[in-house]
Amino acid sequence: MTHLHRSAATLLAALAAASSASAQSRIYFSEYEFNNARVRSMGLDGSNPQTLFALPTSEWLPVGLSFEPVSQQLYVADMAAPDNLARVAPNGSGYTNLLNVSGSPRAPRFDGAGRMYYSAGNQVFRANLDGSGQQLLFTAAQSWPMSAVAVDGTNGHVYFGADRQIRRMNLDGSNVVTLVRGASSIRDVEVDVAAGYVYWLDADTISDCVCRARLDGTDFTVLVDNSPNVVQSGGLIALLVDRVGGKLYFADDLFDRVERADTNGGSRSTIYSIASGPSPSALCFDVAPPPQAVADCNANGAPDALDIAGGGSSDCNLNGVPDECELDPCPNFTFLVDRGSNPLVPSLTVGGPLPTPIWQSEVFAPLDVPPGGWNVGEIHLDGFTANYGSGAGFSATLFPDNGANFPDETAPIASRDYQFYFDTENTVWVRRRFDVTLPAGRHWLRLRSNQPGVYHGAANIGTSGPAGWSRRGDGAVFVASPVGLRVTQGCAAPQSYCTAKLSSSGCLASVSSSGAPTPGGGFAVQVSQVEGQRSGLVFHGSSGAVAAPFQGGFLCVNTPLVRMPPQVSGGSSGACDGTFAYSLNALVSSAPPGAQFWLQAWFRDPLSPSTTGLSNALAFTRCP
Repeated sequence: MTHLHRSAATLLAALAAASSASAQSRIYFSEYEFNNARVRSMGLDGSNPQTLFALPTSEWLPVGLSFEPVSQQLYVADMAAPDNLARVAPNGSGYTNLLNVSGSPRAPRFDGAGRMYYSAGNQVFRANLDGSGQQLLFTAAQSWPMSAVAVDGTNGHVYFGADRQIRRMNLDGSNVVTLVRGASSIRDVEVDVAAGYVYWLDADTISDCVCRARLDGTDFTVLVDNSPNVVQSGGLIALLVDRVGGKLYFADDLFDRVERADTNGGSRSTIYSIASGPSPSALCFDVAPPPQAVADCNANGAPDALDIAGGGSSDCNLNGVPDECELDPCPNFTFLVDRGSNPLVPSLTVGGPLPTPIWQSEVFAPLDVPPGGWNVGEIHLDGFTANYGSGAGFSATLFPDNGANFPDETAPIASRDYQFYFDTENTVWVRRRFDVTLPAGRHWLRLRSNQPGVYHGAANIGTSGPAGWSRRGDGAVFVASPVGLRVTQGCAAPQSYCTAKLSSSGCLASVSSSGAPTPGGGFAVQVSQVEGQRSGLVFHGSSGAVAAPFQGGFLCVNTPLVRMPPQVSGGSSGACDGTFAYSLNALVSSAPPGAQFWLQAWFRDPLSPSTTGLSNALAFTRCP
């Protein structure tokens, strides 16, 4: 392991030396037009655009452009027949055809060790920089051209979009893992290992966006949405990420422009546009970007890939990220409802493409709760987004039945916001926590657009379950197919118990909670009705509840006890308006599912015989 780690560090130093000659100052970009393609350059803000050279008339469809720092050459991928990869100096001299390839090649990327990687059709290849020694590394199931690739020579990885997923493999094509599911048609991919993100362009009839997710596939975010209010083909074609400058650059060949935004999608602006004629088709910096950081999410001094390969870290979901770096890598659900999902049959519209009421729809799914009731944890839904809009998505709201087999929409129980992915052909569940208790009887889940007239999505049909309803914006109601959904078993709600000690000012301190006792559930406890301006703390244990006489009241938590940091209650002296508040995220996250806890508050009360006060207590179980 030590030898391999040194090899990574040595490569990192070599790449840094190769790319540190000068800072990025300009962008090279290609423009296509029949028999009239060209390569141009401009400043990072779009200033001083100038034509560097024209491409051969037969090479009029350049869709890939890369700068190789060692040779100081540009590499061009052209889709005009015959498809080919070529090399040329930035001043246009020495244009050389390196490879004739079939199937819409994308720009090559480089590993810093004398090899280039590129996609053509539904395959990924690598070759030497002169085009010799071509090797096939990967073949996708999809029949249409896949994305350009991103190469991380530091960690030995190639990233690419194929089969509606973002994938990663080793430089030799081995160890293919899936990072992100739910895309539609991926055109370009970029990665920032230090920040922990992968970026991509998704451009199809239902998408036209710059997207981002963490390297474990979580935190899917649409940073820039280019889709109009009606569905049409996407135009985003090339993406650059300036990891040092914190900027995104992206080209659009429908609107003939190049835009820039912050890496969070903010401050979007057009830096280059052309009224007619050529369309921008590829982007690269004039200097190779700095090498990626070593992937070491657990900060143990060894690359993550070596942790997993050596058995020091587990990777239960096979996404190449050590499990200890993920919040919830392989959840173990107990399903109260599992209706499955079939994405290959017509789905149920949520929202709609036009603001006219007859084009707007919402969906209702019945849930029949048996005697004894349910503790609901999460509700999973499957579907796809057809028009993203502002990102508000849709809401799923639980209602009781109104007694006439329809929801009582005057009495919402709980509501959560959702956003489907763009994948129309595969099941990609979207999860949200509800953490509610439902009594026996029929209940309803309503799916409604949060941006009527703009957001347009669809819920996939379940493979079983009772029929639901679909309601148009004009009020017309129709019997609908079962909705594809899952409902997971949750934990019982935290329970108050034991008796608080009456304080010298007549206060009965009371413990309550908020959030859910699960990782990421924002679980916290609050102690109210505490004597004002008193110091105190919350203590907890995991050995059960007691009711033992203690300091003139009751100790409600069995020993051993763990004390949390002391706080001052605030409020006014002599009043019962003091409070304590503690986040229990760390406690919950470090405990195994099913672990039980009991807790109580203690505070100073100088005027009482024991000079102390005690609250009642709270019991809770760590949920999956």
